[in-house]
Amino acid sequence: MRFATIIKALAAFVVLAIMAATLVIVLRFRENLAVPELENQQMLLVLESTKLPDVEPGDRASQRAAELIATGDLEQAKEKLHFIINFSPGSPAAKEARRILGEVYLDEIFAPGENDWKKLHVVKKGEFPLNLAKKYETTLDCMMVVNNLNRLQIHPGDKLYMVALNFNIRIDLKRMALTLRRTISEEPRREEFVKEYTIERFRLPSQKKALVRTEVKDKKGFVGLRPVSTGSDAYVLRVLDYKPQRLELNGKLIEVLLRLNVTFRIEDAQGRPLTEPRTVVATRSYQYNVETVNTDDQEKNYLNQVIVDDVAQQIVRQISSNRIPPAQQ
Repeated sequence: MRFATIIKALAAFVVLAIMAATLVIVLRFRENLAVPELENQQMLLVLESTKLPDVEPGDRASQRAAELIATGDLEQAKEKLHFIINFSPGSPAAKEARRILGEVYLDEIFAPGENDWKKLHVVKKGEFPLNLAKKYETTLDCMMVVNNLNRLQIHPGDKLYMVALNFNIRIDLKRMALTLRRTISEEPRREEFVKEYTIERFRLPSQKKALVRTEVKDKKGFVGLRPVSTGSDAYVLRVLDYKPQRLELNGKLIEVLLRLNVTFRIEDAQGRPLTEPRTVVATRSYQYNVETVNTDDQEKNYLNQVIVDDVAQQIVRQISSNRIPPAQQ
């Protein structure tokens, strides 16, 4: 009887020991695995519920460019801004980069002294504003503004800063923007951004083609040094397409770009084509300040006539420089 009691006591002790060991194992498992896993899940829920700020492409480069500008390192800043425009063109940072670069380049153009944009020219005897403008690919207006002149009267020995306006123009109708770019190398050909203007209004001409019929009364040429004339009325100049365009660019001043495209061909008296269709283009631009000028009609009408004359001269030169087949009578 006593032996049986001892056995039962030992069995109860063993059972209690096993239960205690099991409890210790469960507590260790909960402490080492279950609780950290629960904490990780809770942390994921917190992160998912928290709206983290979006990092736009080019933001870091934009911040770095702003720091470089603040410290006066414009060359490094321009490299950063060009990087943003080339690799993240549709981002908000690129829009701001284009604005900053345009202002930086304008400041350089109007800054005193010679720089990458301005070449110093000393006027020589026999030079006139028009041939200087042609030589440096600029305009008379630009010469006056850059050199702070009220009247364009030059004399031998005068010093003028010349800014070439040989820009490449890109028009993005989706963004309603006109971009000026300049060529920085030919082989390989590379361009860089200069400035962007917002297109306030853009009017496309009617899609209906305007057919204009006019007759070529005379076609002159030279045999050696002797002028000759065909004296024939058998040729007809037919205008196949006539497209005038007008762009208004928003800036410190309103800039207006006028453009005329004319497509034509030569026909005989019966309307049979003698040449393939050819297209000539003429453009002119001008500026005016809306605060001081109520209307630009006078300048516009004058330049429209200049453009028409330019197109007419181009057509005459093309006709004169090519042999037209004899017209059939």
